[in-house]
Amino acid sequence: MRTLAPMQIYMLLPKTNCGECGFPTCLSFAFNVASGKANVFACPYLSEEAKRKLGEALAPPIKLVTIGVSEAAVKVGGEKVVHRHEDKFYSPTAIAFAISDTLSDEELKEQVKTIENTRFERLEEILKPDLIALKGASGDSERFAQATKVIVENTSLPLILCSFNTEAIESSLKICGSKRPLIYAANKDNLEVMAELAVEYKCPLTIYEPKNLDSLAELVKKAKDVGVEDIVLDVGFRDLKETLRKLVTIRRLAIEERAREYGYPTIAFPGLAVFKSDSLADFWEVTVAASLLIRYASIVVLNGTRPWRILPLLVLRQGIFRDPRIHPRVKPGLYAIGNVSENSPCLVTSNYALTYFTVKSDIEASKVPSYLLVIDTEGLSVASSVAGGKFTAEKIAEAIEEYKVKEKVKHRTIIIPGLAARISGKLEELTNWKVIVGPKDSSELRTFLRKILS
Repeated sequence: MRTLAPMQIYMLLPKTNCGECGFPTCLSFAFNVASGKANVFACPYLSEEAKRKLGEALAPPIKLVTIGVSEAAVKVGGEKVVHRHEDKFYSPTAIAFAISDTLSDEELKEQVKTIENTRFERLEEILKPDLIALKGASGDSERFAQATKVIVENTSLPLILCSFNTEAIESSLKICGSKRPLIYAANKDNLEVMAELAVEYKCPLTIYEPKNLDSLAELVKKAKDVGVEDIVLDVGFRDLKETLRKLVTIRRLAIEERAREYGYPTIAFPGLAVFKSDSLADFWEVTVAASLLIRYASIVVLNGTRPWRILPLLVLRQGIFRDPRIHPRVKPGLYAIGNVSENSPCLVTSNYALTYFTVKSDIEASKVPSYLLVIDTEGLSVASSVAGGKFTAEKIAEAIEEYKVKEKVKHRTIIIPGLAARISGKLEELTNWKVIVGPKDSSELRTFLRKILS
């Protein structure tokens, strides 16, 4: 990825050192802009020419496109790198459930309700689908519009309007155009009309070209000439290998070559890879979707609304789009697990998310209601934080006071991880509590807790 050097940014700044940007000098501001720690437009005295030049130079090579409005809006694109270790990925792949306009109004309502209720909590995040794709399978413009109306009245999730029929798209846009749906799709036959609709309703437009990338680039140029600003690319689906190759090529062309015609988010339909008659169709669709998600698809559209099908993709997405430089962590504090009482044991662990949820799960499996004191180890595991001086007797002693553990339990006993055994003596000195060294592996808590209470 090409970036501007601090001095290149500095040369376009007013050099007044006014400090209104939050930095003492224009030079320090330029260095922070170059490193991504400051927004260049925080400078109130940029000339219009400087704004134009800096806006073009600092814009992500893949355009950020917004689908929907208000809090439910979904942002795709905005990426700056090919590989996550270079920086991080910014916009998680949006996952949509597709429903057909051939369903009755009541069936549509039930499908929408199922999608709305599909949500899971993991690592203190709510994982859920982002979009609803309405497929114009009926071929009837009026039915497509009516289905759009039913969906819009029953959800705030953004829509993807899926039809190559310009009349169907126009009839639906009259109902939901103000909600900024994604229009799917323009091809070489309907581009002019679809582009005009996208401009009129200020909606993002999908460009579909399954043959080759050169033809796709030509269609993108034509759409831009009409005035379309927000574009999503669809390379079609002939086979998985070919589709993945095209998605990777688009990413590289946009970021490494700065080829503007390819600098847009992409959409993919993994259901095209499977036969409905296949008994394992659901399994294969999710498997293909995972491959597409890994290889840069910005939007993945799944057939059907069965919640289990989306869960593995949500978990995969959560892992890929976490900042690799920041350890997943939970909030430090005192957590009650089960129906606790003043006699419940109190254990300590780190605030690394995986450690916390593993320990919590093992405590629940033991059937022994317990308090779990989570201390701030900056997201490091117990082993790493003990070695790095982040899991200390001093921190535990401070946490006991801060989170008022003495008010929750009448005993003065605390259980520390076996990997932190070396701090037991120091902890007893600081707290005057009895310190029990627990197992090194939390899976042993199931028998350990029952044993100490027997």
